[in-house]
Amino acid sequence: MLALDQLSSFALLPLGYALVGPAVALLGESATLVLSGVVVSAASALTLLVPGVAKFRDNPVSRPGTPARS
Repeated sequence: MLALDQLSSFALLPLGYALVGPAVALLGESATLVLSGVVVSAASALTLLVPGVAKFRDNPVSRPGTPARS
């Protein structure tokens, strides 16, 4: 799972680099930073609307010979 997350993050870096220049030219540095923060925060918050993510629970696998936690 981590590999897929990193792959998608690194794959989108060139797109971000291509968009940040025109955004700064159009909006200015401060507005671009604020807008970027809003987009990242909104994306993180919207992820919680996915039922599988909101209900995710850690269920560790017990090792042989180790009693299961209850």
